[in-house]
Amino acid sequence: MKESIERLVGQRCIISTIRQDYVGEIAEVKSDSLTLKKKNYDLFINLNYIVSVRPLPTNKKGKKKLFYTTS
Repeated sequence: MKESIERLVGQRCIISTIRQDYVGEIAEVKSDSLTLKKKNYDLFINLNYIVSVRPLPTNKKGKKKLFYTTS
């Protein structure tokens, strides 16, 4: 899982954990944690709790598309 997430560093992603979904830019991946940059703060997520990681959808011009999460 760590190697797959390292390829997404610097991209905005939707990260699904056991309890809820997070949206933000992946800043750093360490041996057991992921740093997610939000607007006003950084969020640290344990890699063992991550279920899936998806890049944020964009349109042809590179703008963010609307998306809905179930949390």
